[in-house]
Amino acid sequence: MILFCLVLLTGEILWGSWFDHVLEMEKFMKEYPDNPVHVVQYEKMKEDPVSEIKKLCDFLDRPNVDVEELALATSFAQMKQIKDPVYKQSEGTYCHEGAAGVMVKGMIGRWREQFTVDQSERYDKAFEEKMKGSKLADMVREYI
Repeated sequence: MILFCLVLLTGEILWGSWFDHVLEMEKFMKEYPDNPVHVVQYEKMKEDPVSEIKKLCDFLDRPNVDVEELALATSFAQMKQIKDPVYKQSEGTYCHEGAAGVMVKGMIGRWREQFTVDQSERYDKAFEEKMKGSKLADMVREYI
C-alpha cells in the first residue's frame, strides 16, 4: 500500500503522473482553443454511460450510433464475460493479452481503498497543491 501511494504522488508509473497528464492537457486546450477536445471522465461514464457515450458520439459527429447497445457492449460487466483474449490475472483483475492496461473491479474510487489514513491525507494535500485552479481537476474533485 505504501508503494501505491508513493507512485501516485511521484508519478513513477507506466503512463507518468496523472497530475502532469491533466495539467498538460489543460495547457494544450488553452493554447489551442480551436482544436476540439472532448473529455471523457471515467466516473461519469460509470454513472451514466448512455448519456456520456451520446455526448462522445455527438462530438465525433456520429449521431446515429446506438448508444444504448454501445454502453452495454463496453460495460465492465460485459467485458469481464469475454474469455478470449482477456485473461484473469487475479480475483477481479483482468488484462487484455498484448495490451498495456488492466481492468480491475471497475468501481469508482476503489484506488482510494489502498491508502492508509496518512497516505490519503498526503494525497489530498498533493492534489490540492498541484491542481489548484485546474478546471479539469475540478471535474474529478468530488470523486477524490
